[in-house]
Amino acid sequence: MSVIHPGGMIENVLNDLIEAAKKHGFVLTSMVETPHGTIYFARKVFPDHITIMWTAQNWGRYIEFTSGSSFEACEKLALEDAMTTLALTGKVMGRA
Repeated sequence: MSVIHPGGMIENVLNDLIEAAKKHGFVLTSMVETPHGTIYFARKVFPDHITIMWTAQNWGRYIEFTSGSSFEACEKLALEDAMTTLALTGKVMGRA
């Protein structure tokens, strides 16, 4: 999927991030359609923590949780983080 970078360059940002996630052992878990675009989620489980990565448009982030956290709780918090980030960046970039 191609996106337009704020600087005007066309990049395959989502594909690059998804491929990088797979390369580093993340498993794609879900995709959510939102007013801010499609958000993709991936997770990787370590002995002492869980890492959730989200990516959408030309943004992305990873969040670490303690190993005792439920996957559902982790993904809910990651969704809230993604929605907030995309809403704020949309306002700053003039896309809200």
